Amino acid sequence: MNLLKKILLISSTAILLASLFACTLAATDDPQHTDEAAAAIADFDLPAGYSAEFSTSMLGYSVAAYKGPNGPSHLYLIQSEKESDGDELTKSRSLCLAPAIQTLA
Repeated sequence: MNLLKKILLISSTAILLASLFACTLAATDDPQHTDEAAAAIADFDLPAGYSAEFSTSMLGYSVAAYKGPNGPSHLYLIQSEKESDGDELTKSRSLCLAPAIQTLA
């Protein structure tokens, strides 16, 4: 296979993969859609001063993001369709908290 054919094959494959990824990604900065996405993830009251930033759904994850009244303040709600992600989060959280719990004991 000559160099030109390899370049065309690799380019075509990259374009195809990018197109498939774009089809699985749905992002919006519409505040109403962000509020709906957040309500589907959790039942909560948005803190005063926070406003919708964006929401997205991709690769089995849903995200609703809000920005706070102060520059670096953000709130992210994330939900996964995979049950194993919950187990991994619990495991990671317990590993992170273990040193703090030992220090307090």
